Amino acid sequence: MPELQATQRKFWSSIKHRKADAAAIELVREGGKISRERRMDIYRTTMREAHVRALATTYACCEKILGERYFRQLATEFYYGNPATHQDLNRYGQAFPDFMREFIEHHAELAEYPYLADLARLEWLYEQAYYTREDAAFDFRALAMLDEDDYRKLHFVLGASVATLKSDYPVYELWRAHQGQGGTKEVTAIDEPQYLCVAREEFKPRIHRIDHAFQWVMNKIDQGCAFGELETLVEQESMRISLQAIIPELIARKWICGYQVASVAASK
Repeated sequence: MPELQATQRKFWSSIKHRKADAAAIELVREGGKISRERRMDIYRTTMREAHVRALATTYACCEKILGERYFRQLATEFYYGNPATHQDLNRYGQAFPDFMREFIEHHAELAEYPYLADLARLEWLYEQAYYTREDAAFDFRALAMLDEDDYRKLHFVLGASVATLKSDYPVYELWRAHQGQGGTKEVTAIDEPQYLCVAREEFKPRIHRIDHAFQWVMNKIDQGCAFGELETLVEQESMRISLQAIIPELIARKWICGYQVASVAASK
């Protein structure tokens, strides 16, 4: 069995590269009208096309903007450096926005598309929100039973599908402009950063505009800050942020789905 697993790993590793090495080709039995090299090419092409199609599905807006041909070249280049490490291709491509950002910096023909990396990030968050697990209901009863001293130790937990994005470009408008089959609408530049929240609601991902205060609080929660630490940071920075208003609204929207006190999970 270990020998079989080693052979399988060598075969699958080989078809994820541009060309199969001689040792991998030797794994293919001779015979028939098609050469061993050609049969390996068939497997390799099938594997590559599956990855490229997965990227085109997730990053559909980017594909529309760049055009199918150019996007395909970009996706193929990404694939050879970042083949999937798991079988579910719906989860493939997390590093693509960072890859695109670096690619744009080194290719002058893409200088007019500086927003694509942020748009790709929004598309990734939107796609992944669909596949995340369901959150448990917020335990209000347990929260009400906590001692007053415990409140500063509260670590709130964002929902599994919840994520925020900050961009200097109107990526939400760009995303909306490329939905559906109709013609794209003109999108104008923005003077201030845009803050967005992606979350699944009623089994469907949604994109919401939020302000800087909400984005700041949600990021700090995601980084593991306790409620008391949030209060201290707001006071130290003299920030105009009302935690007493934002936290209840995040809970009401189900963007906060639970909490922990110290290391003991109270919800989620």
